[in-house]
Amino acid sequence: MDVFLSWSGNRSRKAAEAFYNWLPDVLQSVRPWMSSEDICSGSGWNQQIRSALNKSNFGIVFVTRDNRESTWLMFEAGALAKHVDEARVVPLIVDDELTPVMLSGPLAQLQAGEANEDKIRRLIRDINFSAEVRLSDDRVDRCFDANWHRLKSRLDDLPDAEGEKPELNQNAMIEQILTILRSESRKNSAVVLGGTRETDVDKLARKRLNLRLDAIGAQLQFREKVLDFWETILPDEIFVSFKNEDGDEVKVFKSGDISVETPPPF
Repeated sequence: MDVFLSWSGNRSRKAAEAFYNWLPDVLQSVRPWMSSEDICSGSGWNQQIRSALNKSNFGIVFVTRDNRESTWLMFEAGALAKHVDEARVVPLIVDDELTPVMLSGPLAQLQAGEANEDKIRRLIRDINFSAEVRLSDDRVDRCFDANWHRLKSRLDDLPDAEGEKPELNQNAMIEQILTILRSESRKNSAVVLGGTRETDVDKLARKRLNLRLDAIGAQLQFREKVLDFWETILPDEIFVSFKNEDGDEVKVFKSGDISVETPPPF
């Protein structure tokens, strides 16, 4: 089972590294992935990030007071939530002064928890429940108890928190609750976009994209890459782009369209 560890900033990275080394000792079937550990020198950084996002079955986002509004953290959290069930993406709050109601954007719509023993134990149980090969609850607890002291020691030794101490904004909290309620309402609504379910819109876009790929005679490797990039398009994005082996820019649109732009000759 692949678990994506998302971080931004030094303190967040150190927390992610602690989990990277600790998780397989508790759940042997888990394969954690984080950018600072698993990207080889000279490889396509952005491409490997997207590939790892697409392969992951679970995501942990390490949130600190200095990165809680990080654009990159928001991108990864949104991409993870789109790729897997939202219940499998967990913002883990590393700083004591920070609480779930202080989060915003995609992070605010996920079930965040503090990095304490009880919440991390529950997180491990959730990861185990999502795995193809599950351990019994008793065995998970025994593995957790045997290894918790090592993780706690690493978390206690994290670099000092940076950035301003966050303050609870009551208006922002109310707006956040309304945003979550609207999101849940959209999910539970039977009809959107003129009588078409939102999931059906995605299916139609995917079908359209496959037809476009058929029309240009796309090879399997290129087809898979295009579909992988299409999966990562966020709700507020129109398209994503990448360069193919010939250096041409390939644009993949949320609507299911695709364009290949050849750069002008020098």
